[in-house]
Amino acid sequence: MNRHEPARVVLVGGGYVSVWAARAMRRWAGGRVQVTLIAPDPVHVFHGWTGEVVAGDLPVQAVLTPLAEAVPSARLVRGRVVRVDREARLVSVRSAEGTVSAIPYDHL
Repeated sequence: MNRHEPARVVLVGGGYVSVWAARAMRRWAGGRVQVTLIAPDPVHVFHGWTGEVVAGDLPVQAVLTPLAEAVPSARLVRGRVVRVDREARLVSVRSAEGTVSAIPYDHL
């Protein structure tokens, strides 16, 4: 990693930890970090209203937030991590279509 280039951070999963980590890095590191978020689904699920959804008081859509809105500064990759090569610092991701791509990182 060149010290003048942004650090490449890869976050795995579209849950609370990844969403809040991406937001925090944007606030604290600004342009010094490039975040890639890998998740199989394009939405973050808010579990705080699970009871209301199950009871039928709220529609299912009320608990779904598109990841693109939740972490607008992150690069979103839809897929599942199938391999991590720590020595080469590469994450292999399989898309829903079955293609595998390698994503380089400085921090995972």
